[in-house]
Amino acid sequence: MARVKGLTFADLSAFVRDRGGDAAWSRLREALAPADRALLDEVVAVGWYPLDAQLRALFAAPEALGRDARATMRDYGLFCAERHVSRVYRVLFLVLNPATLLEKTGEYWSRFYDAGTWQVSRESDTRARGDLTGFAQPEALHCEFLASYIAAMFDRVGAKDARCTHPRCRTRGDTVCSFVVEWR
Repeated sequence: MARVKGLTFADLSAFVRDRGGDAAWSRLREALAPADRALLDEVVAVGWYPLDAQLRALFAAPEALGRDARATMRDYGLFCAERHVSRVYRVLFLVLNPATLLEKTGEYWSRFYDAGTWQVSRESDTRARGDLTGFAQPEALHCEFLASYIAAMFDRVGAKDARCTHPRCRTRGDTVCSFVVEWR
């Protein structure tokens, strides 16, 4: 069973409360099965928890906030990137080419997920592609979150006008989820 770090639940709680207050967080919790609500009460940031429980909580967020699902995932990606990119990372990657960030994705990914492998290639000085394979439960909305998160990470480490597209997705029948980042 694939697992995810408890920090992802803390991020989700902070995001929902930031965008909709405690009432939105309560609506999200009530939308979940009792076992998932109990898990939310026990989560610690450094623990590992079932990925499927995290995805259920994540996908309950748009309704709890009364927002469009895709827009919510994009907003959540921006929110998480801002929380995760410390000043140390910003300074480090300002000195390096932003593509180095994507090349380090495998190491960074394992801080949050215990399943999935990234293969990254620089296609030019301002374009890189990351292919995610072996992720246990691909979901279109999660991919929307990832694309937003990746673009926001690039912006936060000095890339200009970063955008991330998702041309191939396992949820659309492809064998891999590809994320292409372009910047100035």
